[in-house]
Amino acid sequence: IGTYRGRHARVQLKPGQVASAVNTLAAAVAGEKIADELIQAVAGLITGAMNNKVAFVWGGDDAATGNALLALAQAVKATGKTVSVLIPGAQSNSRGAEAMGLLPNLFPGFQTSGETVKKAWGGKKFPTTAGLTTGEMLAAAGGGTLKALYLTSANLLSTWSDRAVAEKALTNAFVVTHELFLNETAQLADVILPAATVGEKTGTLTTLDGLVQSVKAAKRTEGSAQPDGDILVAVASQMGATLATAPAETVREIGRVAVKLEEGAYIAGAPLSPNGGANLLPKAEATATPAGLVLVPVERLYAGGSTSLFDTHFTNGGDKPGRTAQVRPLPTALINPVDAKAQGLTTGAQIELTANGAALHLTVQVAKSVVPGTVQVIKGLPEAPINALTKAGAPVAVTLARLGVEVAD
Repeated sequence: IGTYRGRHARVQLKPGQVASAVNTLAAAVAGEKIADELIQAVAGLITGAMNNKVAFVWGGDDAATGNALLALAQAVKATGKTVSVLIPGAQSNSRGAEAMGLLPNLFPGFQTSGETVKKAWGGKKFPTTAGLTTGEMLAAAGGGTLKALYLTSANLLSTWSDRAVAEKALTNAFVVTHELFLNETAQLADVILPAATVGEKTGTLTTLDGLVQSVKAAKRTEGSAQPDGDILVAVASQMGATLATAPAETVREIGRVAVKLEEGAYIAGAPLSPNGGANLLPKAEATATPAGLVLVPVERLYAGGSTSLFDTHFTNGGDKPGRTAQVRPLPTALINPVDAKAQGLTTGAQIELTANGAALHLTVQVAKSVVPGTVQVIKGLPEAPINALTKAGAPVAVTLARLGVEVAD
């Protein structure tokens, strides 16, 4: 426990240990005496905080951790504090997309019954069962029961937690994608529809915490690129359906079924709040932490996006004289000093990590911030796709081998 903008504590955990630790923390907040002194200290920081508002941030990628977090939120709420849970989403505007009805078990506006939507749609065909999750879609496409996939700038081959599953689905199904770049997913698509950049579109953007912001086009689209909304309307028209006659009509319908999309409006998240909302998370058991060196995928600035891969300003400084620094991160394995010493490794050493029949060639960086017994690898780099080693997001142990350096005669 130290001081950083106030008292804080850092608990080092391996993948598979988070749900259990959060459940233990919930018990400590509820008044139970916990043997783990650090967890007990964290509980004291939460309950003893002078601020009466507590916010938890969760990545949304593990149902067991999510359920444990909601139990912790309930325990904190019982102490008289106001509690919020923020799930930022995988990328910008995730909250806005979810509010439009892209969650498989909720209607637009995060409605569970959809009565408002029924009234707005009138006699149109109305779904009576939940849709498929992304994982279920990919499994169905890979198995041949789902014949087509329609993507809007989703680079699944890079972002999905099991690369083999994504590749099988994209290979088996008929794939249509809106894209700005010919990334690895677009290369497997049957149809690529050029999409406009954010600077070429007028509309709204919803921030990670739900604030609606207006966006105005700064330039005209180039070539045959179009905004995503225009592409969807055009495709629907070719299929004999009318989505909207004008953007303003779409905005009005969104206002009727979800929220008014105007500057400064707020879109609340899905009803997973401990303050009266229903828990829609699936029940799930925490996955066990495997023995050995455990892989931890990590985010890094300028990794994971196609812009940083295809724009030379991120890779070699672009056309600015004298600017040649590599901004985009290189494939790196971050290892704790204790594990590095045991493996005979130093910063700069070349290694190979293997798991699930795949291997990655990486450069070692020794870092004290890494949890002992784990190795951190940067996500989103096509030259070293970490999702080739993982399977459905479950913790995985990797085999590490040091690579020899060949010296020319």
